[in-house]
Amino acid sequence: MSAQTLQWIATAIVIGIIVLILLAPKLMWWILIVGGSLCIVAAAVYKQGIPDGLAGGLFLAGIFALLSWFRYKKVARDQQRGRAIMATWLNHPKYPVICERCGAKLSKFRFPRTFTQLMWGGWTCPSCGAELDGRGKQKISQA
Repeated sequence: MSAQTLQWIATAIVIGIIVLILLAPKLMWWILIVGGSLCIVAAAVYKQGIPDGLAGGLFLAGIFALLSWFRYKKVARDQQRGRAIMATWLNHPKYPVICERCGAKLSKFRFPRTFTQLMWGGWTCPSCGAELDGRGKQKISQA
């Protein structure tokens, strides 16, 4: 094969990896783990030869793959925890919001009557005067 053909093949592989990373972020970790391990083994074999370099390269590649796997699991766990927190914070009700006390439909466009409603969301039912929180549930009055 000519040098130009190899260059086109390498370019196509790099573009393919970039497309896979954009389309499948979880696959990105596997590409990094496997690709990094292969690079470590290849560099060790190139530097020290087949018997010594292969053994050392496989050892270092194993350590790299193990550390990368732990990092992948931590990132996945943190992303899942972050999504759960955001889902709790941004748990907006499905519209239309219906008053639990009288059953009246409340407007999607709310006009806050208290500072708490302004900061955290909520409604005051125009029919019965019940206060609803940001998720559309009736607040329990603290008297």
